[in-house]
Amino acid sequence: MAQRMRKFAFRALLIGTLAFSFSGYAASLPESGPEYRIGAAREDITGPAAEVGMMGYATPGQKSRGIQTRLYSRAFVMESLDRARRVAFVSTDLAFVTQAVKLEVVKRLATLLPGLYRDENVMLTATHTHAGPGGFSHYLLFNITIGGFNGQSFEVIVSGIVRSIVRAHQSAEPGRLLLATGELEDATVNRSVEPYLANPGARRGAEETPRQMTVLKAVSESGRELGMVNWFAIHGTAASHDNRYISSDNKGHAAWLFERERGAGFVAAFANSEEGDVAPNLYDPHWNRLHDDFTSVRLSGESQFRKARELFEGASRSVGEELDYRHRWVRMPGLVVRGEFTGEGPRALCLAGLGYSFAAGAEDGPSGMPGFREGMRQGEVTRISDPLSLLYGIASLVLAPPNREDTACQYPKPVLVATGRQRPAWTPEVLPFQLFRLGSLALIAVPGEMTTFAGRTLRSQVLEQLSPLGVSQVVIAGLANTYSDYITTREEYQLQHYEGASTLYGPFTHAAYRQVFGELAEAMREGAPAAPGTVPPDLSGKVPEAQLPVLFDSKRPGEKYGQTLREPEVRYVRGQTVEAIYRTGHPNNDLRTGGTFGEVQVLGPEGWRTVATDADPELLFKWKRVSRLDCPACSEAVLRWRIPEEAPAGTYRILHHGARRAFPPGKVSSFDGSTREFEVR
Repeated sequence: MAQRMRKFAFRALLIGTLAFSFSGYAASLPESGPEYRIGAAREDITGPAAEVGMMGYATPGQKSRGIQTRLYSRAFVMESLDRARRVAFVSTDLAFVTQAVKLEVVKRLATLLPGLYRDENVMLTATHTHAGPGGFSHYLLFNITIGGFNGQSFEVIVSGIVRSIVRAHQSAEPGRLLLATGELEDATVNRSVEPYLANPGARRGAEETPRQMTVLKAVSESGRELGMVNWFAIHGTAASHDNRYISSDNKGHAAWLFERERGAGFVAAFANSEEGDVAPNLYDPHWNRLHDDFTSVRLSGESQFRKARELFEGASRSVGEELDYRHRWVRMPGLVVRGEFTGEGPRALCLAGLGYSFAAGAEDGPSGMPGFREGMRQGEVTRISDPLSLLYGIASLVLAPPNREDTACQYPKPVLVATGRQRPAWTPEVLPFQLFRLGSLALIAVPGEMTTFAGRTLRSQVLEQLSPLGVSQVVIAGLANTYSDYITTREEYQLQHYEGASTLYGPFTHAAYRQVFGELAEAMREGAPAAPGTVPPDLSGKVPEAQLPVLFDSKRPGEKYGQTLREPEVRYVRGQTVEAIYRTGHPNNDLRTGGTFGEVQVLGPEGWRTVATDADPELLFKWKRVSRLDCPACSEAVLRWRIPEEAPAGTYRILHHGARRAFPPGKVSSFDGSTREFEVR
């Protein structure tokens, strides 16, 4: 009897162990057949690494001078199995997507993949990093602090996005999409609490920021992991306005961690959501920075990575196979918003304008301009007494003055810059409204920065409208397709903090969003087409190139380009930083797209192997101009490698790749350089 019991216990243990092991293996596999054709791809979109204004903080002196991490476009294509319908979702490491970029991307796709990708089924979004080069808009407002339109920046972004979509399309294979959601706590704070609490029903506590993280896991028919899209609302301001190095900020760091862990070919997009008033939780109560820029980026990125990995590994709920989309171009100024959304009868939107509090900046990016502060409303602008601030205000009023109609329509906003009164307008007038449905998941493409409460209200409305179709999850895909600044609720707008002052079309902007997206959701629910609207004007060719080109590079007599001017020490231990300095050319001669300005290599049995590039956060590429009388256009490249704790002991070297421009005749030629060998113990 005892022997039979022992045999039974052994068999039960064996069966249980096998069942547990198999269940863990099977969890990563599709439970049934494929529901989509899915493709994913990543392409480099890093812009000019030197002397180009950075986009995000609107700080004129913040110009690039190197790379902390590269910027990428991550594209996902989802096709119906019969290839009759498809959508492309793209997350870019940019401050925002501009209308110029969206129009040009669609134009090029029409040539490369005729009839497949159009305005309505291509959704371009941005992570909202404030540490990328600017100059890629055709609207003046977004280029003022950059120094003008930059064709080099624009081209690398557009071509990279197009390549990522084409590669994703070409690599598509049968698979399934699995959904998981959870809450990430202690990662964000509401930077604009007073306006948030002005909303009916708003309370202090966990609801102050949208803590929900949504993960969409893509797996092939065989169970191979293709990639992941993650949506979580947070500002890309872990790196401050003092930073001068191109950085993908917290979301880019999270993506780097995820892709490094999963291996080559895996694409991890950390997309943004309704982040308008949501800041990284890296500040004390007085908003003083607790960490340096790179540490802030790392800590914020790590928290998002850990939660995303947890959700990704537990994702098992299929979204289903239904694929649908709606799109409409809407002219915002003059749009009549119905009383059911305004609460007080029909109201028309205003010509675009920015308020005085816009010039003050937000809590995590104050402008420091004396005399401007958040909360400035009509009747209070006379309190400005600082001469510099008065000069700025006068210049704004002279260049883009509001009239009585603007003042009345935008009340209580005191209009500082009437961006919509210029011709061409300084900000977009026609916006794209777009809605995707992937089974039980719906994506609302918002062409701007929506605040927490505004996003919550819109998501709730669209969910109610689409729930009869089986939609159970609605996500705001922020900073999508075009950038039109902020979208606040009417209650938030009344207080005229930075976000309200940056809500372009007046107090009923959010109500207009609810109306238009409500119409798109209704059309989707009823299976009806959406009126396309009027495509905005293409301003390409009408915006002059304002960035000065690189004329030539120079070196001192007897030097070579790529020559090491400062060698590393002979040996190091893990955790130390290695620095090497080279004679170089201007980085904008060749952006090294898809490549790198630096490599760390270790010597192995099969020769030298690269262990880090300027896409990795531990290798910093820094450029500086060191011109003197005997070298009028000299520059240096600094490569600084923080040795990871897990770095293997061995022999290392650091390579530099660059390009120099001759004078005359301006020909660009490439060069390479290397340090001496050094040991890591």
